[in-house]
Amino acid sequence: MVRPIIKRVMENRIKLQDEFLSSLTREVLILKELVQSADEQKNALTHFDTQKLEVEVQRQTGLSERLRQMERQRISSLSATLGISFAEAASVTMTELMSLVNEEQREVLKAMQTEFRRYTASLQQLNSLNRLLTDRSKKFIQETVHILTNGGMPLYNVKI
Repeated sequence: MVRPIIKRVMENRIKLQDEFLSSLTREVLILKELVQSADEQKNALTHFDTQKLEVEVQRQTGLSERLRQMERQRISSLSATLGISFAEAASVTMTELMSLVNEEQREVLKAMQTEFRRYTASLQQLNSLNRLLTDRSKKFIQETVHILTNGGMPLYNVKI
């Protein structure tokens, strides 16, 4: 079902600007890089490589900010193209956009939608695994400290 906001524009069958499509492409590339970074983070966690872990956390922070900026640019471009407010443009789905473009652009949007879904699913899976690995590491450290301190009383004369 196409929302009324989109129906207004459908009569003219807009052609999305190159800026919008290139913005989507850049977002997919950043999302792919986030997945690669999350995989590197997983490797750092499994090998107890704290330096690599810190590098990947900083990399992910930067990539996330870039992705937010790209999303704002894409929404602004869509807003200008459709002649709607930023808030309205932010709520437009890829499926709705596909109903507004020619067949060639529809195929490009379908491919990008598939890529977004694939990378998002991979990122969610890796983030869940990394969270599990982090929680296990934290529990291991807590148990080790508990053993070394004998529940608060130094067992091995270790000051923590």
